[in-house]
Amino acid sequence: MNSILKIKRATLVIPFLGLAFLLFICITLFSKNLSLGLSFCINSVLAFSIIIKNTNRNKISIALNSISIFVLLFFVIAPIIQIELYNEGSRMVNNLPFNTNTAFYANIQISLFLLTFLLTYFFVNIKQSSFVKFNYSKNFNNILIIISVLIFFLFARYVYNNMLKIEDNNESIIVSLLLKKSMFMIPIAAFSIYLYHKNKISFVLIFLVLVILFLKNPISERRNAIGPLYLAMGFYYFSSLYKTNFRSFIFIFFIFFFLFPLSGLLTNSYLPITERLGNLETFINDGLGNNYFTNYFNTLHYDAWSNICATIEYVKVDGLSMGYQFFGSIFFFVPRAIWPSKPIGTGHFIANDFLIPQYNLWLSNISCPIISEGYINFGIFGIILFAVILAFMVKIFDKWVSSPDPLYKIFGIYSSFWLFYLMRGDLMSSWAYLCGAYIGIIIIPKTINKILITKWI
Repeated sequence: MNSILKIKRATLVIPFLGLAFLLFICITLFSKNLSLGLSFCINSVLAFSIIIKNTNRNKISIALNSISIFVLLFFVIAPIIQIELYNEGSRMVNNLPFNTNTAFYANIQISLFLLTFLLTYFFVNIKQSSFVKFNYSKNFNNILIIISVLIFFLFARYVYNNMLKIEDNNESIIVSLLLKKSMFMIPIAAFSIYLYHKNKISFVLIFLVLVILFLKNPISERRNAIGPLYLAMGFYYFSSLYKTNFRSFIFIFFIFFFLFPLSGLLTNSYLPITERLGNLETFINDGLGNNYFTNYFNTLHYDAWSNICATIEYVKVDGLSMGYQFFGSIFFFVPRAIWPSKPIGTGHFIANDFLIPQYNLWLSNISCPIISEGYINFGIFGIILFAVILAFMVKIFDKWVSSPDPLYKIFGIYSSFWLFYLMRGDLMSSWAYLCGAYIGIIIIPKTINKILITKWI
């Protein structure tokens, strides 16, 4: 009873945090534009409604905390810091001229998405099947460890060349994706199964962690690839991190508000690792500098909100894709040799077709939030549809996190953090990465285990 009271008291900090956000919005925006400031307040209230509802219930949902914290960082804090620097017509972080009406409409789209998501998740029940019984033998555990060792030795040179930014012109994109997104995820399955059997630190566990650190290292991989992975491993091993929704909220907020920006010093440099380590002091000083966090929120790392504005402007001119972009994302695995007109990712598409030719944006690798994916495909109906689909996905992820099956548990935690990537977009790359991880963590290990049970047990 005392522990429950402590949790309830602790969650009182959430409404005060919400009031601080609203005060932040009022001070920075209301004097410039009342309607725009109110629209940010509405989105902030919707995000905190999800947080308050989640932190005051017993059912664990890491995914809900990920989504709500993403909204606060990318759709409230970052755009407000950016707008403070803008006047009408000023270039935003994606080079699109700032327009108050477009910005207001972007916030209305976010509000519609969040409201639909909130109502669907909390008030629509779906019947979920129970988990199939699993039997992971010690032989299975040993085989996964041996496979992880083989992957390490077979592809050590490949990973090393990636760390040094040495490109192989003969390398197939499909082969690269299969290696990085599926094969290199098998040691994660070995990690979870080993802890399922042993549940203690040992030389084998340390070796597995070192293998994972090498294969999925922060030097040659982007944060959207390794962030969910390492967070999943940490939360899987230290289950107390998500013992309550309030506790996981605090940890996730700290990670993404403070540690996530700092990680950009390593993962977003195009210099080889040897140059970064050779000039470490200069590298850190240049990266941090003055007002690092304020400046960081005003970069293309936080372009999600401005790209919603860009999608609105694009649709005004060229109209909706009527599902073309959506089906291209879902069937990402179909080779262009079979589907020559297969669309590119929506972020690249908006950049190449709109922002680069019209506003001189200097790169095509930009985000496209899930809200924009819904809008460019099916308009307002698409925003509602994608919010409903996301709500059902979160319910599934929550079930996996609470599963006794160690493979589904670690994949459920991974998927909950992957939502950060999905929310930012684009859909094609985020969906491809999730499918790749599912193959490496679930499909391949369970197939191996089924063969063992059928043949040897």
